[in-house]
Amino acid sequence: MIKIRKNDTYDYYINAATGKQVAGPLAEAWGYHEGLAVVRFANDKYKSIIDRNGKIIYKENEKVSFGHYFSEGVLSVEDKTNGTNNYIYNPLGHAGYTYNQTSFADHIIEEWNQKGHEAFAKKKYAIAKDYYYKVMMNDPTQVDAVINYGAALGNMGYYDEAIECCQMALDIEPDNQLAKSNLQINIDNKRIDEEERQRRLEREQEEREEEPRKSSTFWDALGNFANMLGTISGATNVYQQYSSFSIDQNMYGASSAGGGYDYQSQYRNWERRAQSNYESLTNLGYRATRNDGSKTGGTLQSMSGSNYVQMKKNLRDAQHEMQRIRREAARNGVSIQQSRWETATVNY
Repeated sequence: MIKIRKNDTYDYYINAATGKQVAGPLAEAWGYHEGLAVVRFANDKYKSIIDRNGKIIYKENEKVSFGHYFSEGVLSVEDKTNGTNNYIYNPLGHAGYTYNQTSFADHIIEEWNQKGHEAFAKKKYAIAKDYYYKVMMNDPTQVDAVINYGAALGNMGYYDEAIECCQMALDIEPDNQLAKSNLQINIDNKRIDEEERQRRLEREQEEREEEPRKSSTFWDALGNFANMLGTISGATNVYQQYSSFSIDQNMYGASSAGGGYDYQSQYRNWERRAQSNYESLTNLGYRATRNDGSKTGGTLQSMSGSNYVQMKKNLRDAQHEMQRIRREAARNGVSIQQSRWETATVNY
């Protein structure tokens, strides 16, 4: 779908594949997101939601006011009768979101924060981070949500991502002491984790040198690779949760500032790099479970240890860039659907 400006007075949309005009004239148009666009037709004071055929799905009235675009399956809506901000879900069901409309309408930022705090207190960090992520995506300036999201990631052992969250929080509030404290904890835990990994590798190398020469059967090869590529984990601190926060009641999405194609193009480039490294790491590979339940595996290719480590770093770097681009795009009103390669992991 392409937005066209006609005689510098109004907009309309055309389908890029067919060249057919599907909507217009439009006094305002905020771009298609997740299959739908919020527009205001010329000579109409109310905004409408249209599909790719130009059909009106919903329309404002004197009681409700729409935000500017769908994001993660929902659109912000102001209830003018009581001044509250709520959501409606995307009727097309894009991006795999399955919100229940009646229950989701009451989910505002305060409730997400509260649910995140409850999960965090129970050390259910994976659940907590999802609630804090929703808050971040609706208002990227909320430093408390950024800190809490990073704290949950840090307690899960994702130190690089947690460090990035702390740095984001400090970009918003340079003097935030909790962000500074959690940043140092993450840096220390990452160092300890890497040192422990190196010690483990050295011990396993010594053990292999002491073992008698093994036969070249497939199962012997599996054992050798498993000893070499065992996974390491272990954090030393439990992060603090940001307990004092203020809520921004303005739930409107920002209007698009342009540049959507550039964001999508950059995101796809990094997506291809992440996919390439992931497939190189997992191609012809194997996974095994030790007696103690820990996971291990190998590539079964002629790949040196240094190449393997570099590929894992390349995968992580590409995923970080994808996350950064998607956040920056969201701040400028551009919605990018998360790729599976942004979160793909190799657990050996």
